[in-house]
Amino acid sequence: MDAGVDKQIRETLLSSIELARDVLMALGHTKPEANEAVLRFRQHDEALLERQHKIYHDEAQLIAAARKARKSLNDCLKKTPRQETSHDGPSNSDKEE
Repeated sequence: MDAGVDKQIRETLLSSIELARDVLMALGHTKPEANEAVLRFRQHDEALLERQHKIYHDEAQLIAAARKARKSLNDCLKKTPRQETSHDGPSNSDKEE
């Protein structure tokens, strides 16, 4: 960012996001629901990275921003539609008879 870099690729982030998508689907979320959750997280993460870059020189502001971001992320992910599931997968009412 300071060096004029326009695009960053964070390898472990990308693999973690793919794993999170797979876990959401394994827990019973549909693929569109999992994709929406991943999209929300990525948008939140990219915006946070930009905001924190502007204040990275000020430790107190950075800590405060991180605390605020944690709550914001929690609120963001709660917006994701949830499918009623048991811990073992979709409920019996979701199965075809």
